[in-house]
Amino acid sequence: MKKDVEKEDRSKWFKDSHERKFKRPLKYFQRDRNVSLADIISWGFLPQVNAYAIRREFGVQYFERLYDIMSLPWWDVDELSKVRSLDYPVRKNDVAMWDYIKYESLKEFRKWKPHHPRRVQRVDPETGVTETILNVKPPRTMKTIPMPQMEQEFYKGFIGWVYSCRTTEAIISYRAGGEIRDIHVYDPMWLVNCSAKDIECLFINKIRYQPADKEQAQQFQRVASP
Repeated sequence: MKKDVEKEDRSKWFKDSHERKFKRPLKYFQRDRNVSLADIISWGFLPQVNAYAIRREFGVQYFERLYDIMSLPWWDVDELSKVRSLDYPVRKNDVAMWDYIKYESLKEFRKWKPHHPRRVQRVDPETGVTETILNVKPPRTMKTIPMPQMEQEFYKGFIGWVYSCRTTEAIISYRAGGEIRDIHVYDPMWLVNCSAKDIECLFINKIRYQPADKEQAQQFQRVASP
């Protein structure tokens, strides 16, 4: 019975995702909220590092407090209530604030406003053409990547690892003491805390993924190099 449950859980890792697909803007010009959909893949609270995280196409942003997320451009904050969220619940003290953020996003942030970049004119030094861009301030992200403690020597019972489009994580499976365990890795940089032999194991045994998730999966694989 237990094996059947584990098999069913693993079958969900590669389920087709019906989440909204977002385009990554190449430059900040005049932004139309109906056109600019940013590049957020998922977000949520990570108890492993006691921080909020936003996974984008090419990296992860960390925020110490939920309120710091409001320093993002308004279109990013607006998207957070629509994109895939992690299974971990937000901090208990932040539940009311998050509900308020979702409510305000429906009202176009009339009372509680996130960062609204100011339009500025600039001349392209190469073409000489004057263009309108947005002066986007850096968000209040954490200065360093919070690193969780990683389980060590899983190579001894290593089964395999996959990139799950459902959780947007790399999941490492291994046997220990007669049971199968899973390690959920949200940020590829977390892998640097693995032992040398564990990294070698991940390097030899390539990560599995669906074709559509190749770029995200390869970010984990590139870190797992001896």
